[in-house]
Amino acid sequence: THTLTHTHLRTMFDEADLPCDICRKRTIVDGNDIIKCTECKAIVHQKCYGVKNIPSYAWYCKRCEPHSLVRPSKKKCKFCPMKEGIVKETTSGGWSHILCAMFLDELSFTGEFFDKVDDSFLPNNRLGKAFCYVCTNMSRPNPSFGASVKCVYPGCVKRLHATCGHTRSLTAFGTDAKGFVFGSAIVCPQHKNKLAQLTAKEDGEEHASVPQKTSMTKSAVAKTKKKKKKK
Repeated sequence: THTLTHTHLRTMFDEADLPCDICRKRTIVDGNDIIKCTECKAIVHQKCYGVKNIPSYAWYCKRCEPHSLVRPSKKKCKFCPMKEGIVKETTSGGWSHILCAMFLDELSFTGEFFDKVDDSFLPNNRLGKAFCYVCTNMSRPNPSFGASVKCVYPGCVKRLHATCGHTRSLTAFGTDAKGFVFGSAIVCPQHKNKLAQLTAKEDGEEHASVPQKTSMTKSAVAKTKKKKKKK
């Protein structure tokens, strides 16, 4: 039987020109190749999903790992209703889409290569109040499931799940100094045309022109909690 090596994967993707499911870019550079899950066929950059080393043979995302004690169907994101999509385990023992972790301010990653999604600073009362604009407009059941992100357009109060926004091309990304991707902006459908002003227009460009999202770091969250207690 033919073994699909890293080199063969790279050749296939260069020919097929398949984009990353997260950043939707096709560019391949040293240390940030594009790989495909053998099972679910998810396509990601190393630095979008946090893959330090690419195996010589089959590669599986965290949802599809063959020796996992949890079935893939049970690895459901706790922050949005989308059942599909690439996920990682949370520090609380649940699961989160990479996209939800990138856009929800209270979530972050542990380790340089996104070992887990740290959800320790997201209070339980934040869940179940998403009121996703996209889900509501599409008459989906339970649009309040999980947590949502506010449209960044000034004055807009609409909120949406990160994955709902991403499937409709309402998200923008940036890259840090080491080339890792982060979610920088999300807008509602009404302000989709404004998002183009933040993103690089040429497919080969880096996201340097995208302003980095202001994330609530652990220290900032801790300070906020202390202030609330004092009050």
